[in-house]
Amino acid sequence: MINFGGIKFFPEEVEAVLDAHPDVRESRVSGLPHERWGAVAVAEFVAHDIARPPTATVLGQHCRERLAGLKGAGAISPGRGAAAHAEREAAAYFHLHAV
Repeated sequence: MINFGGIKFFPEEVEAVLDAHPDVRESRVSGLPHERWGAVAVAEFVAHDIARPPTATVLGQHCRERLAGLKGAGAISPGRGAAAHAEREAAAYFHLHAV
């Protein structure tokens, strides 16, 4: 469970929304510790067309339209398949940016 400033939600909620996007093959969401907010949801995804992945802005908007309140990913980045999933625990792997 991710606790973002008192709003608690499961990563699977965000994954289900990201996975429903037509350009996303699979996604992985986890909580990254944050000094002010407790945890920030970060997501990585594998695009159906790796040469033309959807942008973080497009996926962020997709999540905002389908999730209540502040649920969603604070950072979204394209993954590199299974190897990226193994590295997701390393905070340096994610480049945080607002979506």
